[in-house]
This record gives sequence, C-alpha cells and structure tokens, in this order.
Amino acid sequence: MATAAPKPPATDDPRWLDVSTAALEIRQACDELGALAHRSPFFFVVGAGISFPPVPLATHIVEHCQRVAAQYRRQGRPPSSGAALDEYSHWFAAAYPGARQRQQYLRSLIEHKALSLT
Repeated sequence: MATAAPKPPATDDPRWLDVSTAALEIRQACDELGALAHRSPFFFVVGAGISFPPVPLATHIVEHCQRVAAQYRRQGRPPSSGAALDEYSHWFAAAYPGARQRQQYLRSLIEHKALSLT
C-alpha cells in the first residue's frame, strides 16, 4: 500500500525557513561570533561523497580494509544482511581492531587533504 508524500510546511510556519533566509541567519550568527567563529554551533550533514576524490569513497575503504584484514588473517564471516553499512563496519573492524588504529587510519585519509572542487 502506497503512502502519501508528506505535505510541505506552511510558509507562515515559524519553524521552517526557506534556504535564503536560513543562509542569512547562519551568516549573521557567524559574523557576530567574530574571533570566536571556530566555536560556531552550526554543522552540516552531507553525503560522504562530498569529499571525493581527495578522500576515498566507502567502497574503496572496504577494498583497502579487505586487503589489510587478509594480510593479518582476519577475514571473519562477512555480514549476511547485504547492507553496505554492515559490510563497511565488518571490514573496518577486521582490518583495524583497535580504536586508535581506526582513528589513525581515518586521520591518514582526511588530514591535510584539499577540499574537493568537483
């Protein structure tokens, strides 16, 4: 049974802003922080691909982790769910079982990388 798409918010609803208004409010809040701009309360949730190609995509990370896990004979049984996130988690943990190892690996992927312009 199909479900109806959610209704867009009413334009007079104070909880919803159009993109232009939201961007200007964020800019004002950041401008008013001045030298404390690094303490901004804002963050953006974006897709992982936004940092590609300087930072590898999850599929490339999985392939790398599979090679590292094989090198140390930590294959394990891949998840049967078929979900990409489960596969990523499995191989990431198999390749880098320690929290510091995982942190260092991720740091090596992203630290000092240029922003993607594509």
